Amino acid sequence: NGYIITYAGYPGETAEIACGKEITDWQPYKDGIYKAKIDTPPSPVCILNENGEFGIKARYPNLGEKNPYYYEMRIDHPEQDSAYKFYYKDSDNIPYMNDISSLQCTFFAAGYTSQLINCSINYREKSITLANKAGAYSPVAEDRYFLQGSLELLDSPGEFYYDKNDRTVYYMPRNKDINNSVITYGTGMHILNFAGTEEKPVKNMMFKDIIFGACNMTETFDENYRQGVVHADHADNITFENNEVRGGGGTGFYILNPSNFKIVGNYIHDVAANGIAIMADELYGVQKKYVNNVISNNYIYNVGVVRRSSSAIAMGNVDNSSITYNRIDKSPRAGITLGNSVAINHNFGKIINGVTITEDNSYDYMNGSGNYVAFNDISNCLEDTQDGGPVYLWGTGKGNVVENNHIHDSQSLYGASYALYGDDSSGYTTW
Repeated sequence: NGYIITYAGYPGETAEIACGKEITDWQPYKDGIYKAKIDTPPSPVCILNENGEFGIKARYPNLGEKNPYYYEMRIDHPEQDSAYKFYYKDSDNIPYMNDISSLQCTFFAAGYTSQLINCSINYREKSITLANKAGAYSPVAEDRYFLQGSLELLDSPGEFYYDKNDRTVYYMPRNKDINNSVITYGTGMHILNFAGTEEKPVKNMMFKDIIFGACNMTETFDENYRQGVVHADHADNITFENNEVRGGGGTGFYILNPSNFKIVGNYIHDVAANGIAIMADELYGVQKKYVNNVISNNYIYNVGVVRRSSSAIAMGNVDNSSITYNRIDKSPRAGITLGNSVAINHNFGKIINGVTITEDNSYDYMNGSGNYVAFNDISNCLEDTQDGGPVYLWGTGKGNVVENNHIHDSQSLYGASYALYGDDSSGYTTW
């Protein structure tokens, strides 16, 4: 009826909504590790937080000190004609593990997309076998990788392991006095989930001065990055202002098919995938339906903690929207990504509204147009990937403008990187 419903903390106070439970009754296990039984969660415990800081699944090698995500285990060679098996090097010195029932492998395909897959290991032949194929990718020689998910790898502060058969969490706390820490595990994927339709979008709401945090994720990446602590599909005229989003097992804000959606003045940090993702279904440029979205004046810090091909802000297929005055620090890939799921040649030969799509007119039928990216401070991007940039465009429509951004202290350790990167199908952009 045109009125705005506001949900907010009491004046002078901040409300907190968490999708998780606190773990208590810790008992010493050994070597600085504690253990505790928990209630049966709806899915395995994949996200743990200590005082709001992400826990790390027990892994090898451990996170480094200079660059926390820099490590140098590289695949020796893959099994011939196999997308599932590779051999590792003697120098990797992988420790022996008796229990590998929950073992997982993360490897970096093409240097820019990380894949997390259940696996097994054969010490005799120095091989690792993946439980399933990594989408379109197969392991190749010199791809970086690490292993996680065995209690015998738990040897560093902040690491945890969950025994799902015994419902026991093992954890080495960062704070040596574990009783002075609040340690929680995620129990669900979303805190807020708006489910509208094209005909009846969810609309006319404001959320302010609220902390949202501590969501879970599934055991492998799957669709985690398409799940948000705040999650919406078909939303109109909704504002999030001056909130904190943290500890999510997927993306902080995952907003699909929105118009007039405003994310302003929020602190978003320590999430498993993207900080903010505003996306829309492909409309091939015939309609500019999802428009006038605003991402402004947010502080986005330490995103992509699990999914290392994530960006601080991702915007795709929406039109006439803006990303301005944000501070972005610590992203494994891009600070800001604009792009669609297809390149211009995806439409060649299609007939849309009676028009045959060709190379000459294809940009006219691409969404992701007329967006404005300006006055953002972007630093410490490309921490764990290459072939990208702090501002990255791929598969965009016409009339996007990128100007007056402060880009600094970002350089890939693994290959090509550019401050402003217009990749495939990003023409008609003003830089």
